[in-house]
Amino acid sequence: MIYNFELHSSFYPNLNLSVDDNITTAELLVEVLNKINHHTSFTGDDILDIFVQDGISNNTLSIPVSQTSIKQFISCNKIYFPVSAIQKHTYRLYIIDRVGCDKLKTKMNDQPDNMQENDIKIQENDIKMRKNDINTHYSFGFVDTLKSIFSIK
Repeated sequence: MIYNFELHSSFYPNLNLSVDDNITTAELLVEVLNKINHHTSFTGDDILDIFVQDGISNNTLSIPVSQTSIKQFISCNKIYFPVSAIQKHTYRLYIIDRVGCDKLKTKMNDQPDNMQENDIKIQENDIKMRKNDINTHYSFGFVDTLKSIFSIK
């Protein structure tokens, strides 16, 4: 079986790589670096990390240098390798290089100190607390209603 990878990075255009399913993750990383060296001005020293991303939670997983086959690695980490209805066995790999990392650092440093991405401020007016007690035994409410109707105390 052949796996296709779309290589996404700060360089343009995105690169495509096809590999056999029995290669190891270490061999995949070598293939990715060879593809980058051949089609871009980057070298292996410019690449900081190669990873996959979970589209739902935005968690990331770096591709390890190991002897685990690609097929096994993908099956053990299915959340990072979603099945595509359009292209079967096609996955995205993200590459962070020194240039992209420097751009991110510059962009982060340009933000005001009081502005944080995960900073969520909740106003007191946004939260409405329920003042009523929760009655889990409804017969008292029924009895009180009957008493009030018939004026029995």
